[in-house]
Amino acid sequence: EKVTAIAVDGANRKWVGSEGGGLYLFSEDGTKQINHFTTDNSPLLSNNITSLAIDPDNGEVFIGTDEGLISYRGTATEGGEVFSGVYAYPNPVRENYSGLIGIKGLVSDAQVRITDIEGNLTYTKKNLTLSASGYYGTQNDLLLTSDQNLPQNIIAPSVKLLDGTTRELVQTVNAGSSHRCGVDLAGRATFGPVSPWASYSYVDFQQQTAGLTTSLPGISRHNARLGATWAITAKFFVTPSLEIRSTPENVPPGALGTALHIPYDINVYILYELSKHVELFANLRNITDNHSALGGFALGNQAIPQETFNGVLGVRIHW
Repeated sequence: EKVTAIAVDGANRKWVGSEGGGLYLFSEDGTKQINHFTTDNSPLLSNNITSLAIDPDNGEVFIGTDEGLISYRGTATEGGEVFSGVYAYPNPVRENYSGLIGIKGLVSDAQVRITDIEGNLTYTKKNLTLSASGYYGTQNDLLLTSDQNLPQNIIAPSVKLLDGTTRELVQTVNAGSSHRCGVDLAGRATFGPVSPWASYSYVDFQQQTAGLTTSLPGISRHNARLGATWAITAKFFVTPSLEIRSTPENVPPGALGTALHIPYDINVYILYELSKHVELFANLRNITDNHSALGGFALGNQAIPQETFNGVLGVRIHW
């Protein structure tokens, strides 16, 4: 086919017009065909392209043919000389959105860095998103409450109260320290309509008071989630997932037995966008009815509270 016109848009992609073959759009390096417009699959007036021009402000592609002029709203604009009215759309970007995100008002070759709502830097490259964050904190001079009758707090021998009971008088002092730290990792990839994702968090805590050292009080040190969101249609999404935690620290199992050992949940989240402002959803948790427990009492060798199967059906309305 004979090339009759070439134009380059704001994303450095190449628009190529031909004689009899319609209009082609190639990637910035020219190795991948992104689109091929003809009279059979588009409103193109003719497959004989005579000229091309692109509006740098809105990305609109003007296509001259031997049958007349037509335009196509492109997705890439040129950067300006200064930042002006920077805006991202759609806004907000919902967790199940898988389309393009546009940012206008940028200068040419601007570097865009995306963070989450907490300010953690998120790295994005085509169909892969990775994020990481961490924290560390320490606290000194912890308050030792007066009901801890440790030897260093007793200020008087046992006294007898009016109800006949005895109690040692103690004082409240500032003593001890605590340290806490954690790491959060997350990743998401997109392969067509399927977006697998995973996250992991590590937490640690240690408190030293009056010569005693305590650690995580019934908290799992390791926590992980993995799943995948499947866009069955443009409005129907299904997300199966697995949540798994390490055995909670410093919890005597007692009659709970193995219910405390590596608790996990298998869940399914279903979303259907009924309209622009109305969504139907179903949140089904622990569908295997795994009777794990993070703590609690035991009755008849059954863990209470139990992490049993449960679900929520609802309608979400937003504007």
